[in-house]
Amino acid sequence: MRPGEAHFIYLSVFEGPMFGQQKGKLSGRAFRRASDARRAKMVRDAGAKVGEGVKIDTFNVHGDMSLLTLGDNVVIHRGVTLHVAAPLEIGSDSTIRENITIAPAHGRKEYPPSKIGSHVFLGPNSIIDLTGGLEIGDYTLMGDYLIIETHDHQMARSQLIQAQDIKPITGTSIGRDVFAGANCMVLPGVKVAEGAVIGGGAVVTKDVEPYTIVAGVPAKKIGERK
Repeated sequence: MRPGEAHFIYLSVFEGPMFGQQKGKLSGRAFRRASDARRAKMVRDAGAKVGEGVKIDTFNVHGDMSLLTLGDNVVIHRGVTLHVAAPLEIGSDSTIRENITIAPAHGRKEYPPSKIGSHVFLGPNSIIDLTGGLEIGDYTLMGDYLIIETHDHQMARSQLIQAQDIKPITGTSIGRDVFAGANCMVLPGVKVAEGAVIGGGAVVTKDVEPYTIVAGVPAKKIGERK
């Protein structure tokens, strides 16, 4: 690989003629049969910065692996989809549970960096949008079926919505020691401050103050952590 050349791979549980036939790609069958440690080595060999003790189950990953950093003891469970289109760091001792999608929306050439902190737990079946960049603080606990959005869509009346471009929104962040229950949604540009609690099923449309408890649609303050 030449200096500065992007290294693209596709590691997948799926099989078919598209896998394992191009230089720089790995077959789905080989990746599936490998041990957790071997899969981590495959990702490291493809250009990612991978710490010690990383465990990776069969998952889909594509993009520029030189932009990916996995800290020590990161655990990625089965069925995760990870699209690396900009610098992405997942901190040490974080857990990415089953069937989570962590990716930007398609159709743009450049994306801002994103960071998931250390000791973070992301619950199964969640969607983490990286289009406008995202930061999740250390020790944050997120429930199942969470959605975090970092982009909107242009909706001029003069055109079909499908014909219009997406609109990345920067500044979306989840602070340190935040808890979000199942089926929450955080809208683009929202800042959830340190220690906040989001009740299950809430739709967060505005910034949340430190150690505040919010719930409902739209989410409103219902208390504070004692």
